Amino acid sequence: MTLSEADLLSQIIAAYPVGKLTGYTKLTRGYVNISYAVTAARGEKSVQYLLRIYRRGIGEDEIKFEHSIIRHLMNRHFDLTAGAVASKTGATYLPLPGDGELFCALFVYLPGKDKYSWIRPRCTPGEIAESAATLAHFHDAVWGLTPDGRRSEPKIIDLLPLIEARIPARLEKRGSSKFEDVLADNQAFIVGAIRRARAGLDPAEVNATPQLVIHGDYHPGNLKFDHGKVVGLFDLDWSKIDARTFDLGLALTYFCASWDARHVDNYFQLDRAETFLKAYQSALDKGSGLSPLDAVEIKYVPVMIPAGNIYVLEWALRDFYGGGVNPVEYLGYLQHHLCLMHWFEDEDNREKLEQMIGAAVSI
Repeated sequence: MTLSEADLLSQIIAAYPVGKLTGYTKLTRGYVNISYAVTAARGEKSVQYLLRIYRRGIGEDEIKFEHSIIRHLMNRHFDLTAGAVASKTGATYLPLPGDGELFCALFVYLPGKDKYSWIRPRCTPGEIAESAATLAHFHDAVWGLTPDGRRSEPKIIDLLPLIEARIPARLEKRGSSKFEDVLADNQAFIVGAIRRARAGLDPAEVNATPQLVIHGDYHPGNLKFDHGKVVGLFDLDWSKIDARTFDLGLALTYFCASWDARHVDNYFQLDRAETFLKAYQSALDKGSGLSPLDAVEIKYVPVMIPAGNIYVLEWALRDFYGGGVNPVEYLGYLQHHLCLMHWFEDEDNREKLEQMIGAAVSI
C-alpha cells in the first residue's frame, strides 16, 4: 500500500534525531527535486528543516558527491550553505521508505528571504555584487577539493556536442505542439550557435584553466537574502567538476537576462554583467587561495556565457521531452533562451560583450 504524504514524511523524520514531525509545507519553487519545509519537535522545542526527496534517476554516487562538498564547506566554515543533518545511523542521506530507487536528505533550514527565482529576477545592483562575491568565496572554499562519489554529467566542453546531437534526434519524434514547431523552425539557428560555442573553446587551453567544484545552478533563486546581503546558498545537487569560467558564464546568463522580449537589443544586460564580474574579481583579490580570473580565463568568459544559455536550454528540452510539463510554460522558456541566443549571435553584441569583459576584469 502506498504511504500517504504525511506518513511518508513522518517515517523519514523518525530516522533522524530531531523528534517527531509536527508540520510540513511542500515547496513549489523547485523544478526537479521535491522539497518540503518540515517542523520537528523534541519536547517543547520545535525546529524547522528542509527535507529533499531527490529526483528519480540520480545515482547514489552523485549524492555522495554533493554531500561530501557540503561537509567540506561546513569544515571550512562556509556558513552560507545549509548543513546536512546526520540520521540516527550517521548517514546524511537515506533511501526513501518504500522506494529503493529514490533518496532523501534533511538539511538545516537557512534564514533569510527567498526573494527571487531564476525567472525574471530583479536583483538590485548591490544584490548582484553580493551574489558575485558569494560565488567567488564559494569557488575559493572548494578550490583543491576532490569530492567523494562521482557526478556523471560531462564537462561543458564535452557536453556541447551531445546537446547538439540530441536536437535532431528529439525532433524525429516531433509532435503537434507549438513548442516543437518553434524548436523545429529554429533548429538550424540553435545548432549553429552550439557549433560557434564549441569552436570558441580550445580543449587544451580550457582544461588547463582552474577546474574545480562548480555550483552548476547559480541563480538568484538558489540564494537567500537579508537586507541586501546573501545569507544562504543552496541546491548543490547540480555541482560537478568543470572550468570555473563555465560556472561564471552560467551565473551571468541567470543574473543578467532581462526577460523583456520587447527590447531584445538589451536582452543581455551588460551593466549588470559588469557589476557581477567586477565584484567577483574584487572578492578574490582579497583572498589568499584561488586567484582572480587570469588572461586565458578572461578570453573564454565571452564564450562561456552563451554556453551557459545553451546548457539551460538543454534542461528545458530534456524536461519537455521527458513529459509531464506544461507546454505553454516551457514554450516561454524556449523563447527566452532563443532571445538570449539571438543577442549572443549578433556580431555587434559579441564585440560589446568582449569589450565590457576586458574592461571589467582587466589584469
